[in-house]
Amino acid sequence: MGGRLILVLLFALLSTCLAPAVSVAAASDDPTHDRIDQLIQQLGHRNFAIRERAQNELSTIGVAAFDQVYEAMNHRDLEIARRAQYLARSLNVNWAREDYSPEVRAFLTRYSKQDEDQRSSLIGQLGELTSMDAISALSRISRLEISERLSKEAALVIALNQQIGLSPESIGQIKETITAEIGTSQRTGPTWLRLYEVSLDDPAPAVDQRQTLIEQELQTFVSRPDRTTRHIVQDLLRWQVEQQRKLGHDDDSLATMRQVIRISQGSSSELIDITTWLLNQRGPQIVEELAAHYADPQQAQEGEINGRFSEEAILLYLLAEAKLVQGKIDQATTVADQAHHMNDSLLDNVFLTADALHKRGLIRWAEREYRRVIDKEGPFSPRYSAWPTRQLGEMLADRKRYADAAGVYKPLVDVYDAETKRGKTSEEAEGDRSRYHYFLARAAEKRGDIEAAKEELKKANQRDPFEVDVLIMMHRISTDPKWLEYTRPKIEDARAEFKKTVEDFQKHWDFFKRNGRGVEFLGSDLRTYTRELNQYAWMVGNTYGDLDHAIEASLLSLELAPGEGAYLDTIAHCYFANKDYAKAVECQTEAVEQMPHYLEIREKYARFADAYEKHVGPLVRWQPPVDPESFFPAEEKQAAAEKTAEKAAK
Repeated sequence: MGGRLILVLLFALLSTCLAPAVSVAAASDDPTHDRIDQLIQQLGHRNFAIRERAQNELSTIGVAAFDQVYEAMNHRDLEIARRAQYLARSLNVNWAREDYSPEVRAFLTRYSKQDEDQRSSLIGQLGELTSMDAISALSRISRLEISERLSKEAALVIALNQQIGLSPESIGQIKETITAEIGTSQRTGPTWLRLYEVSLDDPAPAVDQRQTLIEQELQTFVSRPDRTTRHIVQDLLRWQVEQQRKLGHDDDSLATMRQVIRISQGSSSELIDITTWLLNQRGPQIVEELAAHYADPQQAQEGEINGRFSEEAILLYLLAEAKLVQGKIDQATTVADQAHHMNDSLLDNVFLTADALHKRGLIRWAEREYRRVIDKEGPFSPRYSAWPTRQLGEMLADRKRYADAAGVYKPLVDVYDAETKRGKTSEEAEGDRSRYHYFLARAAEKRGDIEAAKEELKKANQRDPFEVDVLIMMHRISTDPKWLEYTRPKIEDARAEFKKTVEDFQKHWDFFKRNGRGVEFLGSDLRTYTRELNQYAWMVGNTYGDLDHAIEASLLSLELAPGEGAYLDTIAHCYFANKDYAKAVECQTEAVEQMPHYLEIREKYARFADAYEKHVGPLVRWQPPVDPESFFPAEEKQAAAEKTAEKAAK
């Protein structure tokens, strides 16, 4: 009998030791705080059986005990700390909750299988979404993620990405969502989220509290580097600067920016990121201080930048922009010229520099870098020059330089014509030819020659009957009955073809979502489908057709490519055509935020805002950043100044 009792006890003991990992589903609905504290203390009991029993009960309680167990990981009793660490790490959190959208669930399904660096990347991608379940998921990560670094990153992603244009209703939903997920957790990440909730109502009281948190995090960075990172501290500082700017505390914001310099490391990618952010936060003088901080005084030469900023063309151009917006035109030009004359043999690098300058609205500098790629040594080749030709052409057209845009395309079209004579042609070539004639049509329209514009539109449509901008211009340029008789069938045929593609994709996408598959299932086809959806919506929104269906297609394109500025512009046009002026202004505001230096998008925002005020009521208009090109002297004044200087020299 005694032997059987011993076997039973041994079996029970083994069962306890081999208890399964903690499951959220097994969590008690209402465990008491005191009971959990009692069990945590028992983790350090001198009786092994009591320690095991306490650990097993805490495992059964599950996620509801997480906050207290997490705190116990640093308990002075090493046995309690060890067992608390085991419990916290063995918690089997079901990140991909059933009530989340398929898109968020797709992220979170991957999240549970990734290492810490991969999880960090997914947190950043989740932060790009604006849905309430994305905020919920990030808040849960901030509370339940065992890594202190990831917990903080999740909180900062919410604080930095969810601040622009929030309605009172959205603010209420965000606060309710965050509070429900973080509970009473005293971890650093959830503490930051509570401060974020406060700042949503009034940023003023949170500024001083955030400064205290910054000082604490800086101390952690020095004393406990395993619990934070340089980027976390920098993001905390960025959050503070944005709030100080919102309150008009410009001097304080500059002082905070200097702290970013103090903890910067000096890698190229970090310096580009910091410099871009400083410029966006209207801190050009801090950019100059940053460049000086990484300069080598022993190699200083008058008029030339040295040190880390001289090693990357884009860094020099960003420094030139900092000088430009402060009115230091001559210095800006000198630094930009130094960047342009860097001996970079990799044309891909030059193209990326041009693209970055384009997005920042530095048009004249972007143009010469694009031309540097296009006009490389050797014969003109579509293989290397087609893409920069398209980028430069579109940039010039956005600035209403249509004849110049067509001129950029002309060498490309000439090569295509020569290849056609040799029996070679392609769909891509026909698209470029269509675009060339479209720009010629816009140039003719600009000078008032409507008949010439029509002829160019005919040529453009013959080259590519599905070029949407051509069809839209054909629709709006004339109401002459003969012209309408010519153009209407072409518009309707193209619209019908686009609509069929969109409807087929919608059916497939519904199937994907029902089976729990996200955008990653589309692979390389994602860009193609997204473009087709957008093209259809753009065409209907600017001509005629089923606006409700166009809005569906446009919303789906944004589901596939969240935050894409061009697609936000499309949905705004569709809402405007549907006389939903509030949504048109809301979406166009987001489009301008994403693409602030594209003049056509800015002009459409003004048009939609005018319509809102006419049909709805007063509107507090969003003010886009100043166009960098406006800091340059007008071309006529510049030419006159050069002539004056030349005479004075003589």
